Amino acid sequence: MKHHTCSSVISLGLSAGLLSLSAISWAGPPVWQFTDVTATAGATAEFRFEFGYSSTRDMMPAGVAAGDIDNDGDIDLIVPQGDFLPVKVLRNLGNGSFDSVAAEVGLALIGRIPAGAMLADLDGNGYLDLVLTGSHGFGTRLYLNTAGLFTEATAAWGLSASTLDAYSAAAADIDGDGRLELAVSHWDNTNPKSRTGHLWHNQSDGFSDITISAGLGVLQDSDYSFTPIFADMDGDHRPDLLLASDFTTTRAFRNLGNAQFEAWDASQFDDENGMGADVGDYDNDGDLDWFVSSIYDPDGIPTAGQGVTGNRLYRNDGAGVFTDVSEAAGVREGFWGWGSCMVDFDLDGWLDIYHVNGMPFLNHPVFGADPARMFVNQGDGTFTEESVNLGVADTEQGRGIACFDYDRDGDLDIYVTNNEGETRLFRNDAPVDRHGLNVALRQSGPNTRAVGAELRLWRNGNVQLQVMLAGRGFQASAPTEAHFGLGTDSFADALDIRWPDGRTTRLAYPQAQPLLTISDPDRIFAGGIDTPAD
Repeated sequence: MKHHTCSSVISLGLSAGLLSLSAISWAGPPVWQFTDVTATAGATAEFRFEFGYSSTRDMMPAGVAAGDIDNDGDIDLIVPQGDFLPVKVLRNLGNGSFDSVAAEVGLALIGRIPAGAMLADLDGNGYLDLVLTGSHGFGTRLYLNTAGLFTEATAAWGLSASTLDAYSAAAADIDGDGRLELAVSHWDNTNPKSRTGHLWHNQSDGFSDITISAGLGVLQDSDYSFTPIFADMDGDHRPDLLLASDFTTTRAFRNLGNAQFEAWDASQFDDENGMGADVGDYDNDGDLDWFVSSIYDPDGIPTAGQGVTGNRLYRNDGAGVFTDVSEAAGVREGFWGWGSCMVDFDLDGWLDIYHVNGMPFLNHPVFGADPARMFVNQGDGTFTEESVNLGVADTEQGRGIACFDYDRDGDLDIYVTNNEGETRLFRNDAPVDRHGLNVALRQSGPNTRAVGAELRLWRNGNVQLQVMLAGRGFQASAPTEAHFGLGTDSFADALDIRWPDGRTTRLAYPQAQPLLTISDPDRIFAGGIDTPAD
C-alpha cells in the first residue's frame, strides 16, 4: 500500500468558485501488484439467496455502487446482498477502512431481492441518489439522498409500476436541459411489459417512460439487454445509448437531440452474448471505444444460444463507425464474462481492461471457477493477460465490479461482487515511480457532478480522454470521476475540460494527486486555470 508521507491542501479561487487541490507524495512497492484487503478494510459483503437458485435468472445478480454519498471526499459502497441479507452500506472512513451504516442512512432493506446499484444526483440537490434494480418483483427503485440520508421515492417519481426484473442502470442528460435521464436493462423477452421501461425522462420531480417515443421501439421485438452506458460515440457532444445485450442483440442508439434516438447499424456489433461493458479511449486517439464482455468457451462448442468466440473490443473512428479489433488486441479469451472496467491501473497513460467471470451450470464445469481477467495495455494496440501475476484472478462467481481509488493514494482499486459468494476488495499497489491524477467536477444546476463533461489531459504531446459517466458496468457504477495515469511525471502539460453545456476551461500544469476537485466553470481562476481551451 502506498503510505501518505505528507499532505497539503491549496485553495484557489475567488468568491464565486473554488478549485481545491490535495497534493501528496507516497512510497510504494517496487513491483506492481494487487492485495486482497477485504477483511482488513472491513469491506466484506455477500450476495445470497435464502433458498438457493430458483431459476437461471438467480445466477445473474450481485452488484455494487461506488460513490461519495456523504460528500466527505471519500468513496463509499452500496452492496445489494440478495434476499438473505440486507443491503450493505459501507461508509469510507478515510483511513483505508469502512464502517457498515445501512440503518444510519435509511437503507436497512431486507426480505427483497435487489441485484444492481447505481449512484447519481437525480434531483439536483448535490447528493448522490440511489437506483436499485432487482428481480422477483423488486423491479427498479429510487432512493433520494438528502444530506446523507436516503428516502424511498419510487412511487413519488413514477417508477412504482416498473416491477419487471431489472439489472443495470445508467444516467445522463440526453436532451440538454440539465437533468439526468435514466436507462435500465431488463433481459426479458417473454413479458410484453419488458418492451418498455428502458428509458425514463427526468421531469425534475419524477420520471416518465419514453422508451417508445424516443425511438427505442426495436426493443419491442427482442430485449436481452444487460448493460446500458450513456456516452458520446460520434463526437457531437450528445450522450448516445449503448446496450450490451445477450443472444446477438447488442445495440447502439445515436442521440439525435430532443430526447430522440436512432439505431446504429447493428451489423457492426458481432458479440454473441454481450453482458458487461465499459467505454474508454484505449488507443489514445481522442474518442471512446467500447469493450463488451461475452462468452469464450475453450471447448468451442455452442450450446443453447451460448456463443464461444469471447469478448469484443469495438474501436471507434470518432464518428461512430466501429471495428472489431478483439482478436488483434488479444482480449477475446475471457471465459464467461460479466462486469468490466476499462481504466489505467498501472498509471502508464494507457487504459487496461479488467472483468470478472462465472456461471454455475453443471454441464459447463469450466465456468464454475473461471478466473477474472486483467488485460494490460501495451500501448501499441495490444494487451497481455496478467490476472494471476497481479493477484486478481478471482475464481468465484464474479458479477459486478467497481474500479475506484478507495484509499485516495492515486491509483485505482477493484471491488468485486460474487453471486452466492463474498465480495473482494483488491488494493492496487501501482509501480512506485508512477503517478496518477483523479479529477472530480462540481457545477451549479441539477447536473451537479457534470455528467457528460469531457476531459483531455495533455502530456508530452499526447492526449488522454476521460468522460464523466454515471453508471458504466453490469449491475454496478463507479464514481463520477476521471482518472489519468501520468507515468513517471509528477505533472502534465494541461487539462482541458469541456463542461456539459459547452463551456471550456483549461488548467495549466496539473499535478499528480489523489483528488483534484474543480468547481464552478463560470469563473476563470487565477493561480492554475488560465485561458479557455479550444
